[in-house]
Amino acid sequence: MARSQRILTELWPDRPGGRLALVLALCTALALRLAGLDWGLPGAEHFFPFHPDEWINLEGPRRMVLTGDLDPGHFNYGSLHAYLTWLVLGACQALGLLGSPAAWFLAARVPVVLLGVLSVWLMLPLGRRLGSERLGLVAAWALALCPGHALHSGWFTVDVPSICFALVATWAALVHVDAGGRRALVACGLAAGLAAATKYPAGIVVLAGVAAATLRLRADGRLTARALAPAVGVLAGSALAAFLAGVPYAVLDFPAFWRDMTWELFDHSQGDHWTLFSGSGNGWWFLLRVNLVYVMGLGALVVALPGLVLLHRRRPRGGAVLWAWAVPYAWLLGLAGLRFQRYALLLAPVLALGLAAAALAVEDRVRRGLGRRGRALPARAAALVPALFLVWPGWLCLRQAEALRGPDPRLQCARWVRDHVPEGASVGMMMHPHWFSAPITPFNAGKPAAAYGDDRRLPWDLVVLERWDPRPLPSGGRTGSC
Repeated sequence: MARSQRILTELWPDRPGGRLALVLALCTALALRLAGLDWGLPGAEHFFPFHPDEWINLEGPRRMVLTGDLDPGHFNYGSLHAYLTWLVLGACQALGLLGSPAAWFLAARVPVVLLGVLSVWLMLPLGRRLGSERLGLVAAWALALCPGHALHSGWFTVDVPSICFALVATWAALVHVDAGGRRALVACGLAAGLAAATKYPAGIVVLAGVAAATLRLRADGRLTARALAPAVGVLAGSALAAFLAGVPYAVLDFPAFWRDMTWELFDHSQGDHWTLFSGSGNGWWFLLRVNLVYVMGLGALVVALPGLVLLHRRRPRGGAVLWAWAVPYAWLLGLAGLRFQRYALLLAPVLALGLAAAALAVEDRVRRGLGRRGRALPARAAALVPALFLVWPGWLCLRQAEALRGPDPRLQCARWVRDHVPEGASVGMMMHPHWFSAPITPFNAGKPAAAYGDDRRLPWDLVVLERWDPRPLPSGGRTGSC
């Protein structure tokens, strides 16, 4: 118990200046993640949220609240986050806070925001284990100002919650590397199982525990297959127990679980989502030049990658724990046909550590270059050096928050149509209005009103022509634009 309490003290800086820096980082992270909390919520102009996964994700928790049936009925993702959301929605319903469709989505988004901020906090103990308290504090700021992490922390998806559990697993693995002991392995396995119960691919973080056990046995001079097997068994057993606790219907309704999980992992992931990613080229190159650029910002990514190499050179065992799961995960992303940005978010904390390591290395070089004056440099003045590395991602976060607070282009387009196209006119579209298109009809989930048993007429009713062929149209005809 005393050892566990000592480990938990790693969550709090030793010095007052470090505590202030952490509190400011957490407050900044919270503000940036709340900036777009009401973005794309359903209303009179569109009945479904603009984020394509939120309606599907909310269906299970909402049904559990309304019927009391705890079967999520949807296993494309692990059900742990659905159960956490069910608890939040149940409390909100008891308080009378779910009076509109938008309120349900808003309530479901709040826990994701909090788990995103908690992930920022967890960077501190990771940094301490990998080098120093300052490394953890700078890494916390780097994740707080990570544009991709800030953006997706405001939406009801499983990516950010799974990151939180993955960071706990990595922390436990680093504790085992340093001090050994079975408790750390159990904690690593449990957290990895919870990560997988939230989002299946996040369970790959269990490899951090395997790497930690291997490195610990090597340091003790006892590395053999026979010695490693019990450690792997502890990891596997605790991970499986946590996974089944979060996804109980993997046992209670195995056929439905297996059908949804295998389709998501092996069928859906290899598609291109209505040709969205057709022609996007090599998957690993796309990950590097597109997704990670938008997750971190180009400047931060360019600094973070060599920073990870530097971090590994200074703390090879800790670096190996990170590489053990981050490299295989990046490799799997490159193999996938679906290449949404949010899939790369699990790599954001690792890159934040690399950015922090590079920033502190430059600060150390500046101090040494200044000689005695550098050694006498006050801590606040020295902090300006790593702060410079956070200016660009911080500016991107502010621009992102500004965009989320402004009018969405899809709504602007739909309003233009309603203002300029006569009632009952025909509007040609390649498919019925979906989450990614202008809601010229409020049924913006890819199906017409009849699919929902709704025969209402609306003031701006239009005729949507799906999958039409524009080639027979006269070339000299006039067209509107929005």
